[in-house]
Amino acid sequence: MRALYRDLLVAGRLWGRLLELDPASELAHREIIRERLEAGDRAGAIRQFDRLRTVLRDELGISPDPQSLALYERVLAFEERDVPTPAERARALLAWGTVHWERSELAVAGRAAAEARALAVDAGLGRELADASELLSLIAYAQGRWREVFASQFVETVERSPELAPFVFDANLCMSEFALHEANGLAEIADFAGQLLSVEPPQGKSQAHALGLLLRGEVGLFEGRDLATAVSHLGASLRLYEANSSATGAALATERLAQAEWARGDAASARRLHRRALERAVASPVSSHLLPLVYGGLLEAAETESAVALVAEAETSLARTHPCAPCSMSFHVGASKVCAQHVGEHERARSHLERAERIAGMWHGGPWHAAVAEARAILRAAEHADPGETRALLAGAAEGFATSGRLRDADRCRRALTQLV
Repeated sequence: MRALYRDLLVAGRLWGRLLELDPASELAHREIIRERLEAGDRAGAIRQFDRLRTVLRDELGISPDPQSLALYERVLAFEERDVPTPAERARALLAWGTVHWERSELAVAGRAAAEARALAVDAGLGRELADASELLSLIAYAQGRWREVFASQFVETVERSPELAPFVFDANLCMSEFALHEANGLAEIADFAGQLLSVEPPQGKSQAHALGLLLRGEVGLFEGRDLATAVSHLGASLRLYEANSSATGAALATERLAQAEWARGDAASARRLHRRALERAVASPVSSHLLPLVYGGLLEAAETESAVALVAEAETSLARTHPCAPCSMSFHVGASKVCAQHVGEHERARSHLERAERIAGMWHGGPWHAAVAEARAILRAAEHADPGETRALLAGAAEGFATSGRLRDADRCRRALTQLV
């Protein structure tokens, strides 16, 4: 009956009804695009193609087929009676570039994203600039050039249009956090922070300095050698972000400051700052990246009796935001540790650990692999597994953290290993 109904809708060219039945029907999307193009509605055709691209990616994990791409080329080449706005042109280029990125055609995707970025900067379009910068960053990371490309984009923006710099930062938040957790991430990000702190002229200085201080503070926090200096850098970064009304920068700086205070032993200040970071993360345009990161910090500082309730709160909150996978690592690792230490929550701990293990595969080495090993050791010990297995996991975690420059984390694993022995 369903198939018969679908055939009837196709025969009647009832494309809107067909999309209600099957939102991923490429035929229906394509025919609507064609109808809008024939009616002279180029902007409507572009919007329909973007819907097609999004639903295919989200529901099926694929890109539009060659017929749809050929039709979209006609859309882009179509000359409207009314000249399209810069925002419409930028969105059309971004849709085109994203399709080619998904097809691993990096050169075509890069050209479209660069043109969209130029349009956005000239017209002062923050949202389009963020989307173009994110696409350019993904391409650059795939080519091993992210740091140079981001530095160039960010410095150019703070010098030319400082008011647009937060959009470039938002677009690169995930990439910068990802880079911090590479095998040699701390050294590379420390160099990058120094580069940003040397930026001139003065009118762009606060934007570049805020990010430079934030990155330098994150490096100090993760290294764990000089937490007082890390707190100083993070506090200075937070003040600059607050002065510039940057919701994302203020949220991340507050969260890292909370983690630094926890590491220094001030649990009350840490919990207060974590909650403030959570409020700011909700207000940020990139909450899908910030919320899981903040919940990860909250779990680290949670009191034992309320920790499982906090995991449940986080699960409910994150279910509404479709959180970024790499940015969710600290949450999944923290949730696994918390649940492993509570009777009756071991299955939940295993679920979070499995998700963390899958995401960690995105990195070739680095501290997240060590964090997964530590979390697995805690779970296996709670399950009364062979002590030799737990010792091996903790020893491997300590070595992984030390190799990545995470001395504080390495020391924690060594202490746990000593207590176990």
